[in-house]
Amino acid sequence: MKIYINEGSFGFGMSPLEKINLISDSPFSGIGLWFEKIDLWLDQESTDLQDIKSALQTKKVDVIEINFLKFLFTHEYESPKLQHEISQGIYYAKLFGAPFLTAATFGENLNPSLYRDNIRKLSEKLEQEDISLAIEFLPWTEIPSITELQELLAAIDRDNVGILLDTYHFFMGDPDLEALKKIPPEKIFLIHSNDLINNPELFSKLSLIEITRGYRVAPGLGDFPLIPFFKTLREMGVKAPVSLEVLNKDSTSQCHIDSVLNAYTSTLQQIGA
Repeated sequence: MKIYINEGSFGFGMSPLEKINLISDSPFSGIGLWFEKIDLWLDQESTDLQDIKSALQTKKVDVIEINFLKFLFTHEYESPKLQHEISQGIYYAKLFGAPFLTAATFGENLNPSLYRDNIRKLSEKLEQEDISLAIEFLPWTEIPSITELQELLAAIDRDNVGILLDTYHFFMGDPDLEALKKIPPEKIFLIHSNDLINNPELFSKLSLIEITRGYRVAPGLGDFPLIPFFKTLREMGVKAPVSLEVLNKDSTSQCHIDSVLNAYTSTLQQIGA
């Protein structure tokens, strides 16, 4: 079974080339890349995209996803900000052979007609490039759960638009396995797997955003009931690839890096593979 690591698991101080090297020496099959972070890194370092592409090919590291569109739900489709994100996301997905471009449900006081129209237009554009759009619900937004996201996808009704299911967002939002069972399995395109150590005292002082960015741990090291979660997905017939996205404030520490790289076996155990 192919399991990937999203580059956010190692923070963004480390170069993409270093991350590719780490993954190539591990049992993991590939990486998820963030186009915005690649842009920043290229501006600061004396290298170019061909170095990254060459390293991926030489090290036999596949790219599973390009993260992520932030303005899809809030901006007019032709706005320069959204168009820049779309062009960069598609460019990197084509360059590195990634099957998924991702987006998240950022924004407040959203206009449903605007983001539905945006998604339809984008899906038509991506279809021409043979790229699928995986949308991630965020529990602090107006589309906070997998149920609300599926209602949106059903209204849009596009084959190449589906769900990016992140275990953090599921368990910290509405962790209803019965609701999960109602989702068509083919609409779950990609899974981000991570865990969280239950710390009520600390979390009472932090927002969901602060927790998600600073306290995730590798699958199997926290308290999320991942085994029944993945058992439910297997019983549903979900075949989506799994990518570890272990965002943590200590991402540059060797202890955290080792915990992610050593999580392959524990992740298989959680998945039930």
